Formats: sequence, structure tokens, C-alpha cells
Amino acid sequence: MKMTLTSEITQGKSFFLEVSSEMDMGELPVTFYRRFQDELSSLLSFIDCAGNELEVLIEKGPRTGIIVNGYRNFSSFYGLKLGGWLKISYVGSNQFIINEALDHNMKVKDFSYPPFKVSLDVKPTVGSDHVIDITDNSSHVRDTSYKTHTPSSNQLLPARFAKRAFPRKFDFVNVVQPSGHSIRMKLRWRDIRPNKVFLIKGWRRFSKNHKLVEGSVLRFSASSIDETTMSINILTPMATSFTMLKDLDASSDQQNWRLKVRVIKKWSISAAEDKYRRPMLEMIVMDQMGHRIQCSIRSPHRRFFENDITEGRLYSLTNFSLAANDKKY
Repeated sequence: MKMTLTSEITQGKSFFLEVSSEMDMGELPVTFYRRFQDELSSLLSFIDCAGNELEVLIEKGPRTGIIVNGYRNFSSFYGLKLGGWLKISYVGSNQFIINEALDHNMKVKDFSYPPFKVSLDVKPTVGSDHVIDITDNSSHVRDTSYKTHTPSSNQLLPARFAKRAFPRKFDFVNVVQPSGHSIRMKLRWRDIRPNKVFLIKGWRRFSKNHKLVEGSVLRFSASSIDETTMSINILTPMATSFTMLKDLDASSDQQNWRLKVRVIKKWSISAAEDKYRRPMLEMIVMDQMGHRIQCSIRSPHRRFFENDITEGRLYSLTNFSLAANDKKY
């Protein structure tokens, strides 16, 4: 069965979504988002003409909608390893029809049969993956609201995630942090509910080191091969709105900013005081108002970002420090 939509229905509701296998997050077209942002929820469903369904989670900003989870499923499911585009039509009720999948050479890709569904809590390359709001003790993936509760010394893991990630119920787990370093945390299992488990010893230090605040959202991932290790990544920025570059203040004590910028230029530079150190990654970024600023990513963090940053693309930046540029290069 082929789905067709009349031009009257699709007027203003059809768009092309760029797909990249190198990016964890994508962006809905600005023109479409501004028109329909009031009726869109955070969880969206994309269905192609073969009946395959993929779900994504978006973070709604004042001017743009960022796909913060499920974006890579587009490239892996449709075989767009080198990137491509999806021709999409919005049909209402947070549902979208994928009319065509085009590769980087603009060739149409065939849809797979029988119908298949990719949900948010499972990725093709990850054994177990789940998204929760750290300010909420439920595992409901759609709950991404910002609560008033401050994270404590323990964190409840989603029941579905815990059941699949730790079938043998170990007492400790090695947690890989966003920086790449691991920290050993203790697991506390509840006897009444066998799948109810808390991260206790080590969680307070993790929260403090990463400045977790109200509304912070984390992604918990665990490989099916090694159940003694899991990773925690900050899925969405901690601030709830974008900051303009002109509003940044290096003298401010509160530096919990979030930027949406385009990378204009990037290059490497060696530290003058130590010729044996790995070079830093330098960038010039620009916001939507045209203001520019220079950024630096130092080792060892550089290796986690340098392959994902491309000139000309949009990025959301957070958890950075701000200082006056007093060096001459």
C-alpha cells in the first residue's frame, strides 16, 4: 500500500530532514518547527510507507527543535552511512510519514519489509539504552519535564534498563563518564522489587563533578557483552534556553549557559609552554545574531569531540568555562 498526501494537506507540512551517521543530535527545519512547535510534544513518531516506525525525542527551544535521542537510528536503519536525506510529511498528532529515503548521491533507498519498530530504549549498536530525567524516580521515557527536586546521593535506574543490563545483579559497576574516565559505583538492589536498583556510593561525587542540576537529563547505556560496565552521558544541556554570545560574562559566578552556534572555522594549536603535549582544538563559532567567539577544547577532552565537529554545522554547547582571551597566537 502506498500512502499519498494531497498538496492541500501537505502544504507547509513537508520537509527534508538531513541525516548524518556522525551526529548524535539533529535539528528539525526552522520554518516547519516555528509553525507547528505549539502542537508538537517531546516524543515524535516517524513511519515510512512500509510501516516501519522510529521514535525520537526532541528538546523544544524557542526557535528550534533539537532531536536529542534516536537521531542515529535514521542513518543505521535506512543504511545512510555516508549521510543523506529523508523526505517527510507531518500528518498531525506527533506523527510523521517518511515518503522517501535518499542517500548522499540522492538515490532513493528501498524501505525494509516486514514492518519494524525502533523505540527509544533500544539502539542497534547498544545492548541497553534508556533515557530518564534525573529529577524523576520513574523510568517513563516521555517524562522530560523539569522538576524542582535536587538530585540526592543516590539515583534510581529505570527498571527495564536494570533488568536487561544487569541480569546477574552485581554489587558494583564501573561507570564510564562523559570524559572517558570510569568511576566505580555501588548498586543497591531492593528485595521487594527485584528490578529496582539504585546507584549509591559514588553517585554524589559524579553529580558534583558534572554539576547536575534540576532538569538535567542523562542517558544510561550498557553493552550486552560486559554487564560490569555502563556509561552515563549528559543527553540534553542543563540550561532550558539558548544564550546569545553577547550575553556571556566571564566575571559572572553563574556560568550555566547553553549556546546554539555554527562552527565557522576550526584548527589545532600546540601549547607553547609544553611542546610534547597534544595540541588543543581551536574554533571560531557564530550564533544566529552573527556574534562570534573563539573556543578551545583541551586534551584529554579533545579526542572525544574533534572527529564529530565539522565546519559549517550547527551545535549545542554547554558545560563550558568562560575566560578572557589574554594570549597571542
